[in-house]
Amino acid sequence: MKYGKPQAIVLGMVAAVICSGCSAAAPNALRNTAVMPDQPTTQTVSVENEGITQEEAYAICLENAGVAAEDAFHDKVEQDRENGNAIYDVEFETNYGDYQYEVTVEDGTILEADYEVNEAWARQQEGTPMEIEAAASFVANQVPGATAQDVQIWEEWDDGQRWYEGRLEQDGIIYEFEIDSDTGMISQWKADYRG
Repeated sequence: MKYGKPQAIVLGMVAAVICSGCSAAAPNALRNTAVMPDQPTTQTVSVENEGITQEEAYAICLENAGVAAEDAFHDKVEQDRENGNAIYDVEFETNYGDYQYEVTVEDGTILEADYEVNEAWARQQEGTPMEIEAAASFVANQVPGATAQDVQIWEEWDDGQRWYEGRLEQDGIIYEFEIDSDTGMISQWKADYRG
């Protein structure tokens, strides 16, 4: 599967947003917003007939997430198939969250990017409460061409905790997210190319 036009799975941006107000180690300044990878992308790597290597796939994902290699651990890159296409499943952790990607072996296109904040790390961060309308606008600002009206968002409660969940579809990419209403921090972000 390839994109018809260049796109980036917004994960690095989300990571930066998730960390709003975080200190040191988080990528892309996750200040009072959310940390996420960049959007699915048609970023290609010069390759022979065999496609990209596992090392190249890993490097593409680190760059997309805005994570330095020395900040990633428990990394794993495995070759797999999805819908008849050869892909790499790439996973790695940081002190502030976990990342998972699907990248085409053929040319390094990111088909899926998933980020989840480390809850222990998130509890130590400061943030600003966010109302649902502001959360919808915040999510729309993470995705090129999206507006707050494009965002489907709802409120969830459990054990006295309130958060927002939602989704947005833009240019063949489905974004799913969770935002902590007390801190305005994106705790989960997934971008999945459905082209």
